[in-house]
Amino acid sequence: MPPVVRPYRGISADERRAQRRAQLLDAALDVIGDVGLAGLTMTAVCARAGLTERYFYESFRDRDALIRAMTDEVADEVVAAITAALAAAPRDLFAVSRAAIAAAVHVLTDDPRKARAMRDTLGSELIRDRQEQLVALTVELLSAQILDLGDPDAIDAVRLRLATTVIVAGTLHAIGDWIQDVDRVPLDEIADEVARLCVAAAGTVAG
Repeated sequence: MPPVVRPYRGISADERRAQRRAQLLDAALDVIGDVGLAGLTMTAVCARAGLTERYFYESFRDRDALIRAMTDEVADEVVAAITAALAAAPRDLFAVSRAAIAAAVHVLTDDPRKARAMRDTLGSELIRDRQEQLVALTVELLSAQILDLGDPDAIDAVRLRLATTVIVAGTLHAIGDWIQDVDRVPLDEIADEVARLCVAAAGTVAG
């Protein structure tokens, strides 16, 4: 019979593991925010979290697994913000497009650690599959809005997917440039421009 693991101070073993994992992920963002991805080591993360290496391996196989988990959390937060913004925005394509991009941008810019994490991992082979999944999901959300607010029978689905993929991938690149201070323009202008592109795309993909 396996040993019985009793709650500690009313917190179960699973809850304590989840708390330690969250501490390590938050500490990883702290380290990246301070010294960048190059300085993200297991030792640095454990020291920042106030946990021993034993607890690191309880949650993550290695540094790469930590980086993937961290970027997954940020991506999930971006998708959740976009979804909430789409639900709350007026039923107008310009308005919903602008709300979606503004929500995504603010997840990153409201927490400089997340912006630094995105900047340092952008284009990394380590998380390329995660970035591709984020693009695909955002394309799906944007395409659904264009179909919902337009005439689905008049829209060419293949051309719509092509147009929204170009918009989403280009937007991610623009945000990456903004984070790196390359030709930085106000975030409101980025959101406005992307919204205009979405409206234009809706007109060009009609069959």
